Amino acid sequence: MDEHYSANEATCWRVTWQQTGEYSEEVVFHIQGVIEDKKLAPVKGDRSAKKLRHLRQSIVVSGLGNEGFDKDVEAVMDVYAILARHVQGLKPIEIKDLGRYSGLEFSSRVFTPKNEAPNMEWAVIDETVDSNNFLRDMKASGVGYVYGDENVVNFGAEVAGKEKKKTETIAPHQFHVGDIVDIAFAVIAIEGRGANNGVAKLLLRSVTLLEGKHTQAWIKKKAMLGSSGGRKVNQLRKRAAFDDEEVEVTRKRLKQMNLDGNESSSATL
Repeated sequence: MDEHYSANEATCWRVTWQQTGEYSEEVVFHIQGVIEDKKLAPVKGDRSAKKLRHLRQSIVVSGLGNEGFDKDVEAVMDVYAILARHVQGLKPIEIKDLGRYSGLEFSSRVFTPKNEAPNMEWAVIDETVDSNNFLRDMKASGVGYVYGDENVVNFGAEVAGKEKKKTETIAPHQFHVGDIVDIAFAVIAIEGRGANNGVAKLLLRSVTLLEGKHTQAWIKKKAMLGSSGGRKVNQLRKRAAFDDEEVEVTRKRLKQMNLDGNESSSATL
């Protein structure tokens, strides 16, 4: 782990692999869970400089009480404890209370202020994450913020290949609450301006759809009820992401994922 200074990125403490020479590589962790809430691209909102500074993409996942997920949360707190030794007054990573379950939130700033990373270049803007041209409009405006590699979040879906599973790029709007996903993230700590103001973040790097059949079935059912051809239909009651039976099925699916292991070359919790 080291304190990362670069004119290309904002300064913060990061968990890194130390490479030969002057280079170190950011450690990327993985965790699997069920989407509880999301605020993903395309980016929308006020375009004032004050608002741009705080625009974020975020996703909240839980394990629906799965023991493997709870162990992963504990491992995340182990990483936080390492960072807390180096950053005075570092506030704990929040474990979200979701009622019956606990969860974690992963987020990433959409823009980096140029004064924090003066040499950061604009990243290639993927049309799948900028369908409303928000990012491209900001780039053309010459605003004092940049959408750099540090701000990019990748979105994909796991599909069957000839020999093994592979990941294909998909649009962020294809993710739904209730989907089982793999989250790739980094753990960083930002020193505050005063004592006890340090902040630890779970920095969102990518989201991969592993299974969405429960959500797919619900979307289909809702569509069929809504296209009744003029017949009287009872009002559709708002549905939780999973009922008790589906929760048990998903728990088993998550447990099987834990047993199968993770084939990624990145670090896994």
